[in-house]
Amino acid sequence: MPQDTVLYAYFEPRLFYVDAYAANESLGYVKGGGEYVYGDTAILTASPLVGNEFVGWEDGVIDNPRKVIFNGSDVITLRALFMANFDSVEVDAENFVEVTPNETEVTFKWQTSPQAITYQLTIYKNGEVVCTLTFNYFCQLINIAFAPSSDGGSRQVMESKPEFTVTGLDAASRYVFSFVSRDADENAISSAVGEFETKTPTAVEMAEFSSLYAKNGRIVCEQDFRIFDLLGRDVTKMNGHLNGVYVVKCGEKAQKIVVR
Repeated sequence: MPQDTVLYAYFEPRLFYVDAYAANESLGYVKGGGEYVYGDTAILTASPLVGNEFVGWEDGVIDNPRKVIFNGSDVITLRALFMANFDSVEVDAENFVEVTPNETEVTFKWQTSPQAITYQLTIYKNGEVVCTLTFNYFCQLINIAFAPSSDGGSRQVMESKPEFTVTGLDAASRYVFSFVSRDADENAISSAVGEFETKTPTAVEMAEFSSLYAKNGRIVCEQDFRIFDLLGRDVTKMNGHLNGVYVVKCGEKAQKIVVR
């Protein structure tokens, strides 16, 4: 007597990825990008850095925050446009602040001002605040706020007035900073924005992962890894929709790979 056969059908939700970023990351940043399920609505927020203003999105939309609904494309790319607000007091970042990045740390030197009561520096990566440091008139650190490290490591500051070093940063990564001096009434008397890139460890060029390969827009590796584009942005969530040259990081080692 024939037996009944039971068949099961398994379904996975269709996903789409919103790649949202600033056209000039030294002027502002965007939050809300990432992977979404079909039917979800992504909400993007474009935030200018101090002394700048949001102009609109590259496709002509000026809504901010902006809602993005799945339109049939696996990847939706949107760029936010910012412009400098020349009504505020600005200085040349290269002359006002000297930045010296190394592999996992960066050293800042800055010009003091007799009118400045405090100096505040904020460092960003991929639109997220990494740390905010506040110094007094004597360039002594009076307040510090660190965001959690992505790899669980610790960050700290080493002072030598008016110079300081922030350690615990990610190697081979791009950062944006803003530096503001304020008077006794908390008014900004000068501000500067800029960017820097931490150096690639010497071992990176030599690292090879035997289990690493790419196929159909996806990077595969037996080890835990993260994927960065050549601008230093973490694009791990875009895995499966990649096309180009990327840096794959496993712990302290990394390897470049071409994905088609």
